Amino acid sequence: MTRFRLTAGVVLLLLTISCGRRGNEPAPKYSLSRVVVITIDTLRADHVECYGYPRVKTPHINQLARDGILFQNAVSPVPLTLPAHCSLFTGRYPIQHGVQDQSGFFLAPGSETLASQLKARGLATGAFVGSFVLDSRFGLSQGFDYYYDRFDASRAKGSTAEALERRAEVVAKEALRWMEEPRPQGFFAWLHFYDPHTPYSPPEPFASLYRDSPYDGEIAYADSVVGTVLDFLNRKSWYEDALVVLTSDHGEDLGQHGENTHGYFLYDATVRVPLVIKLPRKAAAGKTVESQVRLTDVMPTILQAVSESGEESSHTGSLLPVLSSTGMRTSEEAFGETNYPYRHFGWSPLRYTRTDQYKYIHAPSPELYDLRRDPSETTNLFDSQRELADRLRERLWAGYVQLEGARSAGNRTSQTDVNLARQLSSLGYASGSSRAARLGLDKDRPDPKDKLRLYQLYLNALLDSQNNRLDEAANKFHEVLAEDTGIVDAYINLGLIYNRKGKHQQAIQQFRQALTADDSNGVATYNLAHSYALAGQLPEAVRGFERTLALNAKEGRARVGLGIAYQLQGDLDRALEQYNLALELDPYDSAAHNNVASICLARREVDKAILALRQSLGIDDRNAETRNLLGSAFWLKDDAEAAISEFREAIRLNKDYVDPYLNLGMLLGSQKRFSEALSSLNAAVRLAPHSARAYQILGQTYLAAGRKAEAGQAIARAKKLAKP
Repeated sequence: MTRFRLTAGVVLLLLTISCGRRGNEPAPKYSLSRVVVITIDTLRADHVECYGYPRVKTPHINQLARDGILFQNAVSPVPLTLPAHCSLFTGRYPIQHGVQDQSGFFLAPGSETLASQLKARGLATGAFVGSFVLDSRFGLSQGFDYYYDRFDASRAKGSTAEALERRAEVVAKEALRWMEEPRPQGFFAWLHFYDPHTPYSPPEPFASLYRDSPYDGEIAYADSVVGTVLDFLNRKSWYEDALVVLTSDHGEDLGQHGENTHGYFLYDATVRVPLVIKLPRKAAAGKTVESQVRLTDVMPTILQAVSESGEESSHTGSLLPVLSSTGMRTSEEAFGETNYPYRHFGWSPLRYTRTDQYKYIHAPSPELYDLRRDPSETTNLFDSQRELADRLRERLWAGYVQLEGARSAGNRTSQTDVNLARQLSSLGYASGSSRAARLGLDKDRPDPKDKLRLYQLYLNALLDSQNNRLDEAANKFHEVLAEDTGIVDAYINLGLIYNRKGKHQQAIQQFRQALTADDSNGVATYNLAHSYALAGQLPEAVRGFERTLALNAKEGRARVGLGIAYQLQGDLDRALEQYNLALELDPYDSAAHNNVASICLARREVDKAILALRQSLGIDDRNAETRNLLGSAFWLKDDAEAAISEFREAIRLNKDYVDPYLNLGMLLGSQKRFSEALSSLNAAVRLAPHSARAYQILGQTYLAAGRKAEAGQAIARAKKLAKP
C-alpha cells in the first residue's frame, strides 16, 4: 500500500480550513423550542425533484426547500447507515467517534451527541427509527428521553426482514403521538425513514406509479410521509418557528459504478446526499448554497441555532454563516471512508478527500475526478494530473492524522452480535468480518475495483438466499470460495443455507471451515453451536454456546440457544436462568419470552405463562408461535373457546406452521367435533408428511370418531415413520 507523506504546510492548511465561522459578520440568533430532523435512508441527492431530477415527484421536500435553504453539495463521511448517523449526531468523523462499519461497532457510552446537548438545554428528546440497523443497542439512543426502536431480534430468520424495519408512516405515527404530548419546554424529534433502502417495495399507489423504478417509488412514498409530518407541524402552528432539517445518511449506486447498493465504493452516487434546513420564520427561504458542506456540519449548526446568544458550540462547522449579508462561507474540505471491503472481505479499505471541484479516492489504484466537468466520475485523471493527486493525497493523510488526534476516548468495538449478523444479512449487508479484517492496514490488499465481479457474485448469492433459491445461492457461494478462500462470510452463509435445507452435518462442516480461517469469529462460533443443537448433539451445542458467550458475554442469542439445549436435556432451572439473562440483554426478544412461557406451561404455572406470552405479543402480535403457546395455556385453563381462537389465529398468521393444526385437531377431537378435528389433522400431515407424531394423533382421532379403517392406516404409517 502506498505510504502517505506528511508536511508541516499541509497540517497548517488543515487547521486553517477547520475553524468554524468565516468572515466578520455574526450568525443570526434564534430562540428555538422545536427542532425536527428527518433522515431518509439511502437517498441520492440527484434522485430528488428539487435537486433537478424530473422522474420522481417530491412535492413536500420541494416545499421544505422553498421555505428553507437547499445545500447542493452535502456529502457523507461514510456510505453506511450506522456510522453515517453517528457522524450526523456527533459532528465527528467515523475515525473520531469510532463507529467505522455497520457490524461489530457501537457508539461508546458517554459520547457527546446532539440529543444529549439539546436535552441539557432543556428540550425533551425523542427518536423514531425505521430499521434495526439503528437499534438503541448501538449507542445512538444516548441523550434521548424516548427511543422508539422495539425490533424483535428473534424473528430475523433466513430471508425475512419483516421484523427489522418499519414503514415511514409507522415511524411518523409514533413520532406525532409523542410530539403532541404536552411539552412546554419544547422538543427535539428525530424521524428516520428507511424505505428507500433495499429491498425496494413501495406501497400503492407508488408501486404502480413507479413500476419501472421502485427505488424512486420508495422516495416518492417517503416524501408523502414527510408531508404528513409538515402538515402536523402546520396544524399545531409550530412549523413557522420550528427548525426543520431533512437529509440522508448516504445514497445508492444503482449500478452506476458496478455497485448496486452502497458501502463498497466512495463515488458521489453513494456519498452525496440532500440537505435542506428550514430556519425559524423561514429565514433565508429559497436560498441555494453551492459550496460543499458535510453531514458533520449539521450538529453544530443546530446547536448554534438553538443557542439564545447565537454562540457556536464546541464543534466547528456551523452552516449559519451562509445567512450573512454576503451569504458566503469558505468551503470546507470533506473526508470520507469505507472499511466495508476491508472488514468483510479482507480487501483494501478506501478513503476520499473532496473539495468543491475535485475528489481524490485513495486505493491501491488511486482515482482523481474533476466533479465540475465530470460529476458522474467516469474519467480518472490520476495519471494526467499526478501533481494535483499527490497534493490531495497528502491533505487526506494530514486530515486523518488530525482527526485521529481528536478521537474520543473510550470508543471501541464489540464482537459482532450473531443476531445482528443474521439481521444485517436479511437487510442486504455482509454480516460478519473476516480474520483479515483484524490485521493491520499496512499490508497490500486487493483493490475493491479489481474484486467487483466477485463482490457482485457474493451479493447475488445473498439475494438468492433471501429469496429461498437455496441451491443457486449455495452454488454461487462455492464459486466465491473457489476464487478467494479467505472470505469467512461465504462459509457462514453456506452453513446457514445447509441448516435451512436440514443438512446440519454439512452446515457444521462449513462453520468449522470458517473457524479454521478465523478462530475467534463469534458469528461462526454461535452458528456451529446452533447446528449441533439442530443435529441433536446437545453436549457439543452447550460447549459451543458457552464458547460464544466467552467471546461476547452480551450475545443474547447464545443465551437463548443455551437455554434451549438445557431445556431439551430436562434442566429447566438452568434453561430458565439463561432465558432471563437473554431478556436482560434484550427485553424485546419474543423467542425468550415464549421459551419462558413454555417452561411455565411444563410446570403448570399457567398464569405466569400467559403473562410472558402477553409480553411477547406486546412486542409482536403477529407471531404464530406465540399464538400457539397462548392457545395451549388457555387449554390448560379449561378455556376451550379461547384456546381454539388462538390456534386458529396462529394458523392464519402462518399457514405452514404445523403445531397449531395438531393442537386444534386434538382439542376439537376432545370435544367430539370430529369433522373439524380431522380436517385440521389432515392438513397437519400434508404439511409434515414424515411426522410420526402427526400420523399417530390423526389415527387416534379417527379411532375416537369410529372410523377404524382410516385409523389403522394412519397408525400403521406412524409406526413405519417411527422406525430408526
